[in-house]
Formats: sequence, structure tokens, C-alpha cells
Amino acid sequence: MVLKNLVIEGNIGAGKTLLAEMISEKFEGRMVAEQKSPNPFLPKFYSTPARYALPLEMSLLAERYSQLKEMTSAADGNLLSVWDYYIWKSMVFSGITLNDDDREIFRSIYSIMSEPFPVPDLYVYLHKSVDKLLENISKRGRPYERSIDASYLLKIEKGYFSYMKGQEGVKILVINTNKLDFAGNKNDFFTITDLIFNKPHPVGMTTVLF
Repeated sequence: MVLKNLVIEGNIGAGKTLLAEMISEKFEGRMVAEQKSPNPFLPKFYSTPARYALPLEMSLLAERYSQLKEMTSAADGNLLSVWDYYIWKSMVFSGITLNDDDREIFRSIYSIMSEPFPVPDLYVYLHKSVDKLLENISKRGRPYERSIDASYLLKIEKGYFSYMKGQEGVKILVINTNKLDFAGNKNDFFTITDLIFNKPHPVGMTTVLF
């Protein structure tokens, strides 16, 4: 099957945007990155999570919905689209950040806003150990990420795996990248692209370890 809509996801600091950019460039596709403008609620959330969790998740959902709707309607069926996120991301993070009451409100809105979007041809999740994620987060030096700790990253990891296991009819490829340096080693990059584009992908979740 020829891939037309490819999603590259992962935890904070996993390198999903970089890999999506590299794949898009190599295969002359269209890169669709989550909006780069800082969300005004993000720094507030990291400093006061309980107060700003719902405003943050609602604003992020609105941003993702708007961008996905625009990009999907403008998609060229002959061109590979490489996304560094998908709308499912909102469900993963809201499951971690929101209390029970806020989560129910959020889910009801999400179910309406996510309905128009088809599932991607392949959903790739880059798995990386928490210690390596923390290293990457430290290297990029974003001030609002300084409060991120191992426990929060573990919650996100568990949230992604729980959500992925619950999806039906979706091709999901989990790649453990702890021993891969796709940014600095061309062979590692080619190993990943070979997995994505040249190997069969059954419906369900497949995990590849190195």
C-alpha cells in the first residue's frame, strides 16, 4: 500500500518533528507540523497545572482541529503528507492533565470535533526511554519545559500506549529509538524509512526493537 497520510508521534523530546521533516524532505512530501506559535496557556499550565489544564487542552484541541481541517481539505491525493501529530494527541494528554469532571466535558467536545478526520494510513510512534527524553528536553532549552520531570513523561508514555491499544482498524508501528540516531546517522534514518515504507503493516500495534 502506498502511504499518503503518515503520522509521526511520540513523547515530549522523542524527535517526532525532526523525523517528520527529514522524511518529508527525502520523499518530497508535504510536512504538516503542529503550530509553532507558543500557546499562551502552556507556561501557565506548567506552573499551575490544576488551574490551567482545561483551558490549555481546549485551546490545543481548537488549534489542532483548525489546522487538520484546513490541511485535509487542501490535501493533494498524489502527495505524501507527513504529520508530526494527530488529533488523537488531545485525548492522550487530556487523559493525564484533566480531572474526572473536566475530562468528561472535553471528551464530549472531542468526539464531535474529531469525527471528520479519517485515520492515517500509518501511525508511527517513536518510543524513547525517559532518561533520553529528559536529555533532549534539556538540550533544546525551552524555559517553559524546565518543570517537566520523569513522572510526567511516564504518564504521557502510558497514556499513548493505552490509547493506541484501544484503537481498532488502525495500522500502528512503534519503533524503539533508544539505540538509533536518525539525525546524525544516515544508516539509522534509512533503517527507519525502510520499516515505514518497505515493510508490511498489519492492522493493530506492531513494536520494533533495536
